[in-house]
This record gives sequence, C-alpha cells and structure tokens, in this order.
Amino acid sequence: MKDETQYVRRPSPGVPEDEIRRLARTALTVLAGSVPTDVDVLNARLADITTAFIAPDEEDRHRALLGLRQDGIDPHDIIDHVIPAAARLLGEQWMADTISFAHVTIGAARMQETVHALSIRPTAAVARDRRRDVPTVLLIVPRGEQHTLGPCVLADQFRRLGYRAVIMVDSKPDEIVAQLRTQRFALVGISVGARRTLASVKDLVELIASVVTRVTPVVLGGASLDRAETELHLTGAHGVAGDAREALRVCGLPVLAEDGPVRSHTGGVTA
Repeated sequence: MKDETQYVRRPSPGVPEDEIRRLARTALTVLAGSVPTDVDVLNARLADITTAFIAPDEEDRHRALLGLRQDGIDPHDIIDHVIPAAARLLGEQWMADTISFAHVTIGAARMQETVHALSIRPTAAVARDRRRDVPTVLLIVPRGEQHTLGPCVLADQFRRLGYRAVIMVDSKPDEIVAQLRTQRFALVGISVGARRTLASVKDLVELIASVVTRVTPVVLGGASLDRAETELHLTGAHGVAGDAREALRVCGLPVLAEDGPVRSHTGGVTA
C-alpha cells in the first residue's frame, strides 16, 4: 500500500561524538540481540553496513539488509536504530576526511530509500476507513538545514502510532503559512541538525503561533539538542523529543495505534 507521508519540498556536519557513541551502542545492542558476539565483531558489522550504503554496487546494500532480516532483526529496529547509527558513522567519517561529501549524499539518499522500503503500511483501522479523520503532524526541516533522513524516520514512527505526516524541507515562511492555513495539525515538529539553527527556529515558532487558530504544540528534535530548558526558552517551543512517542507524550497526545515498537535511541534523529 502506498506510503502516505506527504513531502513539501522546494526544487551539516557537526554531530557530537558522544551522540555517535550512544547511537552506535544502541545499534550494536540490536545487532547482538539476534547474533550474540563480541563488541569488536559488532562494530565491524556496523561499519560494513555503513560502507554498503556508499558502495558503487547497490547489491552490497541489498545483501547487507537481507543479512539483517535473515538474522531476525525487525524492520522497525533497522529504521529506528541501525540506519541512524550508520548515518552518523558516515558523518563521523566525513569529518575525519576519510570519505567525500558525495559519499555522504549518496549514503543518506540510499538510507532514506531504505526507510521507505521498510516502512509499514497504514494501520488496519485507517485502511478500513479511508474517510476517517486521521490526525496529522507537520515535520519541518528549516532553511539552511539539509538533512531529510531523520524526519523520514520520524514520519514512519508517527505512522506506526496512528498519525499521518507532512514533511516540509527548506520551505519559505509564506509556504509554511500556507500549509498551516490549509490543514490542521496535531503537533509541529522542527528538526534542528545544528545549534546555529536555534535563532531562526525562534522566528519559526513565533510564525506558527501567529498563524494557527488554536494552540498547536511545537516540539524540537535533533542530535545537537538536549532537554535543557535554555533551548526551550530561546525558541519558545513546548518541548524537546528524541522520537515520535516522546513527542506525543510531551504534547499530551495519545498513541492511536500499536503497529510495532518505537524505542528511543537516546538521541534525536538527523542526517
């Protein structure tokens, strides 16, 4: 069944090292859950998976993903943990100047394609009644930010929890205003890949508040953020969340479906 995530698109480096380590640990835990082995072997496997995403022969990627599935690793865990860890490993390699930015771009595009391929179908309840008013979330990647893999992962998580998603990438303020006036959203998520974006996020939060006719919670996400009140004070956002389930909790919104686990990987998702 067709992926219902909507994209509204006009035709960064610097992930903290401790964030990379946390994501890698979680991904290794997922890998070890199906094939117990020592950590060096698991690290090597994660590195091999990452390399497969930038290999000239795309069959390398398909073989790597097939291997994960044959080991019994759930597609949701691949989306929520393995791919984000691989994305950050790519970023780390680029910062170390061992791969080019072209490699990062190719790898991120293939990872996003993989998320689409592994994403679940709409919930059974939604499939039975297409006329039902399903709550929708708006995920915004602000201008100046180039990552789209993280919002793509989050959109899949929201679908698992019973919501639809609209993703806006590099949109002008008037385009965001038009979207907010066209559709009512349960929440607005803003992906912050770098702390330098926080200043512009404040203007974006104020714009959202000035347009919506009712209070719509705004949640920030991103690897560069922590849960510090300072960031919320600077931007006026309602909260900071590391995944879709946490975003719903922060906004006081219910989980509407349980099509699979959405486990936190102890950090936001950006790429």
